[in-house]
Amino acid sequence: MEKNRKVFRIYTIRPNSLNKIYCENRNNQAKEGYFHIDSLCIRLFLETALIYMVALPKLKGKNMKKLMVMVLAIASFSYAQAQKVKEAEVPTEVKAAFAKQYPGTKAGGWVKENGNYEVEFDYKKAEMTLVIDPKGTVLETETEIKVSELPKTVLDYCASKYVGKKIKEASRIVGAAGEVTYEAEIEKMDVLFDANGNFLKESKD
Repeated sequence: MEKNRKVFRIYTIRPNSLNKIYCENRNNQAKEGYFHIDSLCIRLFLETALIYMVALPKLKGKNMKKLMVMVLAIASFSYAQAQKVKEAEVPTEVKAAFAKQYPGTKAGGWVKENGNYEVEFDYKKAEMTLVIDPKGTVLETETEIKVSELPKTVLDYCASKYVGKKIKEASRIVGAAGEVTYEAEIEKMDVLFDANGNFLKESKD
C-alpha cells in the first residue's frame, strides 16, 4: 500500500440519528464531521457537502470522479427509497388531511417516499392507501377492489398478454385532479391502465 494512500469510510446510521463522515490516512489520523438532522432531504445534502469538504481535497483525477459518481448515486437511491416512519414523525398538515378525508379512521402505518407520505388503512372493508404531500394535499387515493371489478378491457388484455398468469390483486387509483387509473398485480409486476382500460405501463412491484 502506498504510504500516503487515503482510506475513505462513509457512515450513515439512519434518519433522525447522529451521522458521521470521516476520512483517515494510513496512520489513522482522522478528520471528522458530525451532524444531527431530522429532514431526510437536508440530511443527504449535508452528507454530500461533508464528503466534498473532507474527501475531495485529498483526491485527484479519476479517484475524485469516482467518488462524486458514488455520492450522487447513493444520495439519489436513498432519497427515493420508501421508509417507514412513526406517526409522531408525520407532519401535522399530513395527519390533518387524512383525518379530514376519513374522520375516525385509524392509520395502519405510515411510509415516506419521494418526499411524500403514504398511509395505509382499512375503510368500509376495503384496504386503502393515501399519498399526501408535506403540505397536506392528497395526491392519490388507492382502493383495493376485486379482480372481477376491473374493466373488461383490462381483464382481456391481461388474459392475452400474460397467458396462464393470474391477477393477484387489483386496485382503483384516483389522482389529485380526479383522474382514474386501474392497477393489476401479476407475478411481482404492477400493470397500469387508464380509466377506459387501455394499457399504460408495467413496472416491477
